[in-house]
Amino acid sequence: MKLGMPALIEYDYFARNVELCRKLSLDFIELNMNLPYCDLNKITAFVQNNGEMMDGIGITIHLPEEIDIASFHKTIRSGFLKFIKETIDISRELRASVLNLHAHPGIYFTLPGGKAWVNEKNDGEFIKIFSDSLAELNGYAKNSVCKICFENIGINKYALDCFQEIKKYDSLYYTWDIGHDASSGYQVSDFMMNNISRVAHMHLHDFDGKKDHNPLYSGNVDINKYIGLASSAPRDMSVVIEVKTEDSLKESVNKIRALGVF
Repeated sequence: MKLGMPALIEYDYFARNVELCRKLSLDFIELNMNLPYCDLNKITAFVQNNGEMMDGIGITIHLPEEIDIASFHKTIRSGFLKFIKETIDISRELRASVLNLHAHPGIYFTLPGGKAWVNEKNDGEFIKIFSDSLAELNGYAKNSVCKICFENIGINKYALDCFQEIKKYDSLYYTWDIGHDASSGYQVSDFMMNNISRVAHMHLHDFDGKKDHNPLYSGNVDINKYIGLASSAPRDMSVVIEVKTEDSLKESVNKIRALGVF
């Protein structure tokens, strides 16, 4: 198991993340491509020019959150797929091990009786689009050491169907986001446990019953359980402590070390 940190929004430069990663003796940094300083051309130049500073620090990549490979607008979908492929190409230069993207549950309309999900109403159409996009990415990923991992965010029937569809493609993997899972009542836990050999990446953060992305051991998630799962998984799993501030990250790492669980 490798333990890492996310790029932080409170920083303006990638170098500050590298300094904190080394100070906390973590293994890697997950770039967030929604942050301007995580532009991959800038990061590639930084890595090439700061080899000694980056020595021993790996990289994973979190794709922009707006990407939806099941968009029924062909032009938008094609643009997203092209962007993902370009990112895979750049990831080779960075030696990135994971390319993380959200498995979107889709768009909903708020009605008097609750939410009406567009993707669920048109499930067959969207699943076919999603599957066609998966096939295209699966073919491209076969030539890459960077694993494409789909992350659970909001969960509905359509999202669960999408996770089942991913199983059909042997070069695609899962990111198990523990905080998201907790906030949705652990709706993907059984699926992830039954497919643990395909879980290559984990986002670990706590949930207090109201909000997630809290420091580890501050909520009701059994953190030790999931660290144990990641440590004993059949493949070498990377685990991001996905809290959002420097203080929360330090608190989480210090607690893990004090408890001796990693």
